[in-house]
Amino acid sequence: MKHFIAVLFLFVPFSFALAQIPNAGFESWTSGQPDDWFTTNVNGIVAPVIQSSTAFAGSSSLCGTVIAYATYIFPPVIKAGTTGQGFSVSQRYAAFTGNYQFTPVGGDELLIYSLMSKGGTTIAAGTITIADATSGWQTFNIPYNYPTSDVPDLCTIQFTLVPNGAAYHVGSSMLIDNLAFSNATGVGKGPAGLPKNFALMQNYPNPFNPSTTIAFDLPVQSQVTLKLYDLLGREVAVLFQNQIMEAGSHSTQWNASAQPSGVYFVRLTAGNFSAMRKLILLK
Repeated sequence: MKHFIAVLFLFVPFSFALAQIPNAGFESWTSGQPDDWFTTNVNGIVAPVIQSSTAFAGSSSLCGTVIAYATYIFPPVIKAGTTGQGFSVSQRYAAFTGNYQFTPVGGDELLIYSLMSKGGTTIAAGTITIADATSGWQTFNIPYNYPTSDVPDLCTIQFTLVPNGAAYHVGSSMLIDNLAFSNATGVGKGPAGLPKNFALMQNYPNPFNPSTTIAFDLPVQSQVTLKLYDLLGREVAVLFQNQIMEAGSHSTQWNASAQPSGVYFVRLTAGNFSAMRKLILLK
């Protein structure tokens, strides 16, 4: 399993391309790989990502399936850009959308996330975790939250299946097709650029190892508590405890190097508002 994790998080030198989502309909493939996308396929050995003729639009889509090979389990991982490092953008897109089908086994979930960055710094993020099986094609819509007025220069996108627990389940699968951005600026902000509502965003990256960013919005000055728990409900970290924080968009990092791989939960309490998100640590 450790060998697989090393493959999963392999990064190679940057290679940026295109101002829109590359190969957004997964119509173009070369030697079993979707053009302008990076996957965890191992040429001639294992292919958790393949081209499918079951399409929402056009003639093909991307199919990802958890497969077994020898003693290892390979979940599908798909990242935008030929090396997985993303592609150039020059607008503050409002949201990232697309179509999907999902067939989970044993509680596995579909994780989709996208980051907008400028000069190597993340300035917006959007994430969704899907647990329910679908009947036919469904649409996902992931809004970006921009805490500043910066215009991004790079977008990263990732699709993967993640376990609801310690182990993946062979046969969990997804179909992805028809990706797009929606255009807008100043999304979700009230007067003076302040958030309109309380919100706890999905951490990014997720899965992560060993650090992840947790972001949240406060429309008014609030007393904030932010804690992490394991699957048994035991408190494992306190990032903020009854701390008075000004209205605005905030973020902090959690370094889980002292924790074992597994599923964790982050809970935000701000005044009368409370929300929880699931985090996945893979070492």
